Amino acid sequence: MLIKQAESDIEMYRVTTYILELQQSHSEQYPNLFRDYGDHAYYELLSKQLDTEEDHERLLDGRDVFLYFEDDDENILGCALVQDRVRKNEFAFIDSEQLFVTCFIIDEAYRNKGIGKQCFVLLQGWSKARGYKRLELSVSHNNHSAIGLYKSVGFEKEMLYMSCEI
Repeated sequence: MLIKQAESDIEMYRVTTYILELQQSHSEQYPNLFRDYGDHAYYELLSKQLDTEEDHERLLDGRDVFLYFEDDDENILGCALVQDRVRKNEFAFIDSEQLFVTCFIIDEAYRNKGIGKQCFVLLQGWSKARGYKRLELSVSHNNHSAIGLYKSVGFEKEMLYMSCEI
């Protein structure tokens, strides 16, 4: 199994098509999973085609990184979007050695087989090799399988995130 960074147009197309398919299949079960939370490149990417070189450069400028996990036959097993919010100047109070996992998805066909854990271990190694010392993410309170996965690779609950409709 390999972790790869989507850099070329073809790789970006493969990953975003994969995310779109998952979005469609999970929209009823997890309606908030793909809700637009603001200026996140992958929501913009999912909602429109990349028409200009500037769109491509913005996605590949090191702030928002699309990663995907492949088996030996080049099948995508899952993907992740990670974001360095300090380098993006989004949150000045966050430690610069921290990487935020905005999205982590494993294809349903590969769930409950240990693949998610293997992919997350690859993600941790990829992050550490680039100088990061901490990963952070948020997860829906009722997504028990994801919570179990994250705990199994060392995550601990630190904050309670709440929201309300206004």
